[in-house]
Amino acid sequence: MSAPAMRLPAAVTFDTFGALAQDVQRHLAANPGSLRLDASRVRRFDSSAVALLLQACRLAHGQGRTAEFLGLPRGLLELAALYGVDGLLASAIFEG
Repeated sequence: MSAPAMRLPAAVTFDTFGALAQDVQRHLAANPGSLRLDASRVRRFDSSAVALLLQACRLAHGQGRTAEFLGLPRGLLELAALYGVDGLLASAIFEG
Protein backbone atom coordinates (compact mmCIF):
# COMPACT_ATOMS: atom_id res chain seq x y z
CA MET A 1 0.00 0.00 0.00
CA SER A 2 1.35 3.43 -0.96
CA ALA A 3 1.82 6.19 1.56
CA PRO A 4 -0.75 8.98 1.25
CA ALA A 5 0.34 11.93 -0.83
CA MET A 6 0.86 15.33 0.75
CA ARG A 7 -1.20 17.82 -1.27
CA LEU A 8 0.69 21.00 -2.02
CA PRO A 9 -1.29 24.26 -1.95
CA ALA A 10 -2.11 26.49 -4.91
CA ALA A 11 0.90 28.73 -4.19
CA VAL A 12 4.42 27.41 -3.68
CA THR A 13 6.58 30.52 -3.46
CA PHE A 14 9.30 32.11 -1.40
CA ASP A 15 6.63 33.22 1.07
CA THR A 16 5.31 29.68 1.61
CA PHE A 17 8.57 27.73 1.31
CA GLY A 18 9.52 27.63 5.01
CA ALA A 19 6.20 26.28 6.22
CA LEU A 20 5.95 23.82 3.33
CA ALA A 21 9.48 22.52 3.93
CA GLN A 22 8.52 21.79 7.53
CA ASP A 23 5.29 20.13 6.38
CA VAL A 24 7.28 17.90 4.02
CA GLN A 25 9.58 16.84 6.87
CA ARG A 26 6.60 16.04 9.11
CA HIS A 27 4.87 14.12 6.32
CA LEU A 28 8.00 12.08 5.68
CA ALA A 29 8.34 11.27 9.38
CA ALA A 30 4.69 10.25 9.71
CA ASN A 31 4.40 8.07 6.62
CA PRO A 32 6.45 4.98 5.75
CA GLY A 33 7.53 4.26 2.22
CA SER A 34 7.95 6.77 -0.55
CA LEU A 35 7.51 10.47 0.05
CA ARG A 36 4.60 11.35 -2.22
CA LEU A 37 3.79 14.98 -3.08
CA ASP A 38 0.69 15.89 -5.08
CA ALA A 39 1.21 19.15 -6.96
CA SER A 40 -2.01 19.03 -8.96
CA ARG A 41 -3.40 22.12 -7.18
CA VAL A 42 -0.26 24.24 -7.67
CA ARG A 43 -1.07 27.24 -9.84
CA ARG A 44 1.41 29.90 -8.66
CA PHE A 45 5.06 29.08 -8.10
CA ASP A 46 8.57 30.43 -8.33
CA SER A 47 12.05 28.95 -7.99
CA SER A 48 11.19 28.04 -4.40
CA ALA A 49 8.95 25.29 -5.75
CA VAL A 50 11.93 23.73 -7.52
CA ALA A 51 13.94 24.03 -4.29
CA LEU A 52 11.13 22.32 -2.37
CA LEU A 53 11.11 19.37 -4.78
CA LEU A 54 14.89 19.05 -4.59
CA GLN A 55 14.78 19.19 -0.79
CA ALA A 56 12.07 16.53 -0.74
CA CYS A 57 14.28 14.26 -2.84
CA ARG A 58 17.25 14.90 -0.58
CA LEU A 59 15.27 14.18 2.59
CA ALA A 60 13.73 11.01 1.21
CA HIS A 61 16.99 9.69 -0.23
CA GLY A 62 18.74 10.49 3.07
CA GLN A 63 16.43 7.95 4.69
CA GLY A 64 16.89 5.38 1.95
CA ARG A 65 13.45 6.17 0.52
CA THR A 66 12.20 7.57 -2.76
CA ALA A 67 10.24 10.68 -3.62
CA GLU A 68 7.26 10.71 -5.98
CA PHE A 69 5.79 13.86 -7.47
CA LEU A 70 2.28 13.72 -8.89
CA GLY A 71 0.56 16.28 -11.10
CA LEU A 72 3.45 18.71 -11.55
CA PRO A 73 2.43 21.70 -13.66
CA ARG A 74 4.16 21.93 -17.03
CA GLY A 75 5.54 25.36 -16.15
CA LEU A 76 7.20 23.99 -13.04
CA LEU A 77 8.84 21.25 -15.10
CA GLU A 78 10.02 23.91 -17.55
CA LEU A 79 11.45 25.98 -14.69
CA ALA A 80 13.36 22.95 -13.40
CA ALA A 81 14.74 22.42 -16.92
CA LEU A 82 15.75 26.10 -17.12
CA TYR A 83 17.79 25.66 -13.93
CA GLY A 84 19.26 22.41 -15.25
CA VAL A 85 17.88 20.25 -12.43
CA ASP A 86 15.14 18.43 -14.31
CA GLY A 87 17.37 15.36 -14.52
CA LEU A 88 17.59 15.26 -10.73
CA LEU A 89 13.81 15.23 -10.49
CA ALA A 90 13.04 12.97 -13.45
CA SER A 91 12.98 9.70 -11.54
CA ALA A 92 10.42 11.11 -9.08
CA ILE A 93 7.86 12.46 -11.56
CA PHE A 94 4.67 10.49 -12.04
CA GLU A 95 1.73 11.52 -14.18
CA GLY A 96 -0.92 9.95 -11.94
